[in-house]
Amino acid sequence: MDDFRVLIRLVVAYARGHYRQIPPDALVVIVAGLVYVVSPVDLIPDFLPGGFADDAAVIIWVVKTVRSELDAFRAWELGGGAVSM
Repeated sequence: MDDFRVLIRLVVAYARGHYRQIPPDALVVIVAGLVYVVSPVDLIPDFLPGGFADDAAVIIWVVKTVRSELDAFRAWELGGGAVSM
């Protein structure tokens, strides 16, 4: 869950122009994953039992794919670059 929050904070910081040290392809992966999670169109509809499993799988894959970028963003936040939401 913490990684999910970091993904959101990273996108917000990028959108506000506070954090730009991320390759465009990694940003696309993150935004696409977040859009999938909030989209009402899912592989497994959320109202069905286990309906959030596909959302969790997507976020797990996104986090694994951009792990180094998340770590760099966390370091940036710890260094004083954090932006309040």
